[in-house]
Amino acid sequence: MKQFLQNFLLLGVSLAVGLGLIEATLWYLDLPKFHEPRQMTPQFLARFAEKELIYYTNMTASQIKFVYSSNPRGYFDEENAVYHQTNSWGFRGEDFETTKPPGTVRIVFLGDSFTFGEGVKDQDIFPVQVEKLLNRHYAEQNIKFESYNFGVGGYNTQQALFLLKSLAWTTLPDVIVLGYTLNDAEPAILYKGEDGSIQQRFFRAELFPTHPTSWPYHFRLVRTGWQLWHRQQIHKRTLEHYSTLYTDANPHWSQTRSSLRELKHICDSLPLGCYILVFPLLYELNDDYPFLSIHQLIAKEVNSPSKPIHLIDLLPVLKGYKDSELWVHPSDQHPNEMVHRLVAQRLFEELIQERNPTEGSSP
Repeated sequence: MKQFLQNFLLLGVSLAVGLGLIEATLWYLDLPKFHEPRQMTPQFLARFAEKELIYYTNMTASQIKFVYSSNPRGYFDEENAVYHQTNSWGFRGEDFETTKPPGTVRIVFLGDSFTFGEGVKDQDIFPVQVEKLLNRHYAEQNIKFESYNFGVGGYNTQQALFLLKSLAWTTLPDVIVLGYTLNDAEPAILYKGEDGSIQQRFFRAELFPTHPTSWPYHFRLVRTGWQLWHRQQIHKRTLEHYSTLYTDANPHWSQTRSSLRELKHICDSLPLGCYILVFPLLYELNDDYPFLSIHQLIAKEVNSPSKPIHLIDLLPVLKGYKDSELWVHPSDQHPNEMVHRLVAQRLFEELIQERNPTEGSSP
């Protein structure tokens, strides 16, 4: 019995010393990290509602400022900030024109925050990058390419189509590029409340929330265990969310399909047609990527025997990268400047190989 107690005491002391060393190591490495959500200046400007559809743009003629809690990649400025310059139309970039000089090929980009480029500098977003690549490639042919970025954070496909018909079409596009993200089959994030005010929906919890504040969480080891548990919960809820999003029972997926079909009809009148960039969820970008069936479903919806929209699935472009390497920030899973560069290169290659952009004319 005495020997048993001695062994038990020794085991307890060893365990305490081991846990103490782990705790000290976590303190020294300042782990685990709990990142604060970004702070931002006002971003959106509501325009009007058509039935249940809220039409809004970014703030007009503004520098929309995002400030992050840290700068792990050294990409932000000394305030950990990045700026998004908008024009008088309420979209990113210089002012748009409703006339077009001869020898100009105009590309209109539609989509949500991925297309807008949240967290990425003006010069690094893929609409700007592909414009530079095309102008460099066709420099000797006296052809000028212009990219008009109509991306707005939170837009779904139905809203992007509405924006195309009501506003973007007036800029005389030769090519339309829709940035499609997997949450496009969700309802719009803005809606009219019962009192007529504009409300905002929230679909998913933060990936890195603040840990509980009760006394056990003063220990780094306890915080680490809680963070691992929370990430497992996020993983489970994410899979459940997207497994129900792309079913016939979801009316918003039906609306998305209708919008894609209408977009195909519009693209038939364009000399250079349309391209859809399907962004994967920046999550588990390997052979076990859990949302491949959704990509296949979107491809089936877009392609047709008559005149398919050119669909570019970006999963092969990003596959093999560690997902966190592609994020703007550990607290913000929007694609960073490296993703935008890869997307621009892929779209550029498609444009110059599939068709000759210099042969287009305005609709």
